[in-house]
Amino acid sequence: MAELAGLGESFQFKLVGRGEPPEEMLTYLRLIQLTGQDAFLLESIFRDRCWSLITPPVSVGNETAICECMVEGCRAALEGYPTTVAEDEAKLQEAGLSQRGRTAVVCRLSEKKALLSTMAFFEQRTERIPFMEMYQERRLKDLGLMDDSGQSTYDDFFKDGIA
Repeated sequence: MAELAGLGESFQFKLVGRGEPPEEMLTYLRLIQLTGQDAFLLESIFRDRCWSLITPPVSVGNETAICECMVEGCRAALEGYPTTVAEDEAKLQEAGLSQRGRTAVVCRLSEKKALLSTMAFFEQRTERIPFMEMYQERRLKDLGLMDDSGQSTYDDFFKDGIA
């Protein structure tokens, strides 16, 4: 599916210190976290549309998995550094720091800030998951079986004993 979308089997995305991760990254994360009942989107019948179907959130479980994965990954990467952000900022204030040392600290600090920003984005996204429209809800609306307020449009069908 990733190759059909123009990406490879593995792909790298650039994280920045501000803003949201690229939408393509979120879609890629949804793809690699498709499991259980969501995996039906990988069936050949959806092959040409899979990428567009998973660009918006797929399910609560899938969206939760991508958020947890990214938060845990960012946290693990941050724990791999020998210094904290505060220590790096203090190091930059030192008078005897060479240009090479300063460049190394600035680079390390930039990486940490990008990781912290990404981690914060996914932590905040986790809180918004209950309010997101998922695939099943979008599909029911597309079929006219649910209105925009989330109410069923076919309740009378069962009430009258037609079914």
